[in-house]
Amino acid sequence: MAADKFMKKGSVVLGNDKAGKPKFATVGSDTVSSTDKKILKGIKVAPEKAEKGKAPKAEKPAAKPAKGKAAPAKKETKTAKAPKAEPTQKITLLVKDNPKREGSTSYDRFELYKKNKTVASFLEAGGTSGDIRYDVTKGYIKLA
Repeated sequence: MAADKFMKKGSVVLGNDKAGKPKFATVGSDTVSSTDKKILKGIKVAPEKAEKGKAPKAEKPAAKPAKGKAAPAKKETKTAKAPKAEPTQKITLLVKDNPKREGSTSYDRFELYKKNKTVASFLEAGGTSGDIRYDVTKGYIKLA
């Protein structure tokens, strides 16, 4: 009886799928139930080809098909990295109105550009180098 050969844990079962291609499975328990024996009856056993001292490799599960529409490809955006601001550089506003949300701390710091025309005076008044970098990148200010 072919099912008796499956008593060993890790035995590899060789069968054919509907298309006639070889199909492999691994017995995961120490013993095979009588129901499994009936199912496995007549299936040929492939000899184990494990190297000495190494366990046979387990197959990776197949990738799940995507549900619904495929994700759109990400667009590449080129953002110019703002150069490091030197303390002596002058700040020029490129926007008429403050683009920040009114009442926010970034709005208040953007208002500092109107009173402070150099990087050093803006930083001393409470502005940050991150503000300058962000606002140059967004095109709100220009350094000269």
